[in-house]
Formats: sequence, structure tokens, C-alpha cells
Amino acid sequence: MIEIRNLTKKYRELTAIENFSHSFDEGKVYGIMGENGAGKSTLFRCIAGIESYNGSVFISEDRQIGYMGDTPFYYSYVTGMEHIEFCLRAKGKYVSRDVIEELNEKFALPLNRYASRYSLGMKKRLMLLTLMLQDNDIVIMDEPFNGIDLAGTIVLRHWLKEMKGKGKCIILSSHIISAISDICDEITYIHKGRVVADFSGMSVESIEQCILEKYL
Repeated sequence: MIEIRNLTKKYRELTAIENFSHSFDEGKVYGIMGENGAGKSTLFRCIAGIESYNGSVFISEDRQIGYMGDTPFYYSYVTGMEHIEFCLRAKGKYVSRDVIEELNEKFALPLNRYASRYSLGMKKRLMLLTLMLQDNDIVIMDEPFNGIDLAGTIVLRHWLKEMKGKGKCIILSSHIISAISDICDEITYIHKGRVVADFSGMSVESIEQCILEKYL
């Protein structure tokens, strides 16, 4: 579904990502781990087409990509409902307000209020709700568990498993090892812009010990 070869991103003298190569297939959840500044967010923006880069990213034809950044941003004086409807129109999709309200029962968001005035947790839940309604083929999520409450975490984990069962391709990052160790089919560790380890199938304790001994 996605084939990446030698992706490199530089900001003048700083190399954020160096020669990243990976294949991402349908029906799988991929985890990308790394310390702050390791290059995870840059990598995701490159895959999503937001950042320019050197190298190649091949995405299967007619596959729609959904992207959830790590920092929520909403325009002033735009309600939660208006934001959702705008994002759906951008994808060429229509979902009735009744369907939106039904799904929102899990998130309990005041969709008639301005989204820019939501708390951080509410902003994250609105990002997730919008992404769920878009029904993309490929989903890229940068630190989706950060700032989200218990209910949102449960909904997110169940949705990821559901999407996997439907043959979607999901790529996400997280600092919380336990949050992704039992969800992801593959876990890749990035250190200073380079892939340095594969933690697929390892326990939380083993992953933590490896990171402590080699990269911290």
C-alpha cells in the first residue's frame, strides 16, 4: 500500500530523517517510536505530503490518506460541527448530522461550541472523531494517545482494531510503549533520524531495557 525508499529530510544543516525505507501493508498497524526530536513527526508529514523530501514515497492508487497531527489546531469562531463538515467536504464525503451526533455519543463533545475553546482533551477527541468519520484507507496518527482521556483512549484502541480488521493501513507514533505494544504488528524505533531497532513482538519490559541500554 505504501512503499518508502531512502526518504531523507533536511532543514539546512540539520538532517531530520536519513534514508528511511519501509513498506506499509493493508490490514496492519505500524508503530513508530523515538525520543523527542527523533524525526517521527517529520516522517509523518512527509508521508502525508505536507513536507517536501528527497527519496520516494509510493502510495497505491486511489487510496485516501487521513492525517492526525500531534498538536490540535482549530480556526477561531468555527464550531466543532462546522469543523467536521469542512473536513468531510475536503474528502468529497457527506455524512448526515444524525450520524455525526450518534458517533459523538462516545465522545460527548459540545459540537455547537467553538472548537478553538475546547480543552486539550476535547480537541484531541474532535480530531479523532473527524478522522473516524472520514473512513480513510490509510491513517497516519502522530501521538494520538497524548492528551486524551480514558474514554477516548478506549474508543481509539477499539477503533484501531476495527480498522485493521477492515484492511486499513494504520501508522502511529507514541511515547507510551504499553499503549502500542499489543496493538501494533510492527514497532520501529527511530533515533536521531535513523531507524536503529525493530521491537516487533517484544514485551514492554524488553523494549524499555533495550532503549535504556542503547539509546538513552
